Amino acid sequence: MPTGMVRRESGVPGTIGGNGEGSLSGSFEAKIEHIRGNQGALTIPSVHRAIEVRMKTMAMIVIEYQQLMGAGKYFRKSMRGNGSHLNYLLQVEPNPLMSAADLWEQVEYHKIAYGNAFIYVERDEVGEVKYLWLCDSGDYIETNDRYILQYHGLGGLRIIEARRSEVIHLANTYRRQGSIMGIPTLEYALRTLTLKATEMGQALETAAKGGRMKLIISEERKGNQGLLSGGMYDKDEVNKYADEVNRKWHTQDVIALQGLEKATPYSMTGAEMQLLESMGYGDVEIARLYGVPKALLMDDSNSSYKTPEAATQELLSRTIAPAAKELVSELQRKLLDERDFERRRFEAKIGDLFMFDRKATAEINKMKMETGVSSVNELRADNNMPQVTGGDVIFVSANLRNINETQKAGNNAGGGEQ
Repeated sequence: MPTGMVRRESGVPGTIGGNGEGSLSGSFEAKIEHIRGNQGALTIPSVHRAIEVRMKTMAMIVIEYQQLMGAGKYFRKSMRGNGSHLNYLLQVEPNPLMSAADLWEQVEYHKIAYGNAFIYVERDEVGEVKYLWLCDSGDYIETNDRYILQYHGLGGLRIIEARRSEVIHLANTYRRQGSIMGIPTLEYALRTLTLKATEMGQALETAAKGGRMKLIISEERKGNQGLLSGGMYDKDEVNKYADEVNRKWHTQDVIALQGLEKATPYSMTGAEMQLLESMGYGDVEIARLYGVPKALLMDDSNSSYKTPEAATQELLSRTIAPAAKELVSELQRKLLDERDFERRRFEAKIGDLFMFDRKATAEINKMKMETGVSSVNELRADNNMPQVTGGDVIFVSANLRNINETQKAGNNAGGGEQ
């Protein structure tokens, strides 16, 4: 099945309650449509919101290519030689068909929904990075250590074979056994969490029987006259009769039976159906699967005025920061070599994540200035403000002193040691 295509399966033989030939054992799975594709899953609002939050948040991170400056004391954005072009690819336009924000959004989506995101690194004739292409699909062939990639470039669809060093491969958290290929989040939830899947399968089979009125038929046996006209019960005849009733039960809404004296309704009640519904994936399960706090899924139940702020911090700390670290590590692994180690690097800048939170931005700037991390002019430059006279001075809080000097001052005040 092509990547991203919706596949709806119903009545698959061999599954729980399958309706294959000879499997009419009270199941109505043929009436249930299973959404296994990613686009189908997006019709669930909570899943859509969780994926969108992760995509949009990752798109706000700025990936910066840096070089060691100041006699080996600090890193700064590299604008020398190919460094300027590489930063342009990472922050503005990775290729002629999309922006950098589009690239990082789609990388996150591919990783969650398909299990793997592939970026093909196209180099020029001297080996410098020319374009970064997001691939529609890809696969890793272990036998020859190559990737088979498909992407839309200038001129249309391309299918290529690439070396491992030419592919930025970001896999989902869980991998296929014995492989570097990741597993989609939904596939992991459906196939790996077998206990939950089994519970849901059994519950769906039970629920399917509640769609129509079911009856238990019986009659009072008088003398030798029974359910069949043959008089005494014959096992084979009874089984044959039961199979016939079972077949009609699954295919017809109205069944005519001879000699029927009593019919007892047997269907799920409304309360039972509600209990079944509570077993489905709710916002809490979706939040756990996708690493997005429930408050960010537009579910404000049992929340306080501090919940959104705490939820945002949880998302950034537990989900976005690890994802950004994985991205940076893969970029360094594929775009740098051993000679660049501790001389060049990539860094994820998260400043834009707080661009509309004025209070958080002000608190961060205050801490930077009080701890000597940034000068006034550096903070003003970050906020697109002109420099001021004397703004390059670095300040530190006067509340902290050298511990030895503090002890010495205390001894002097007390007249020295006794």
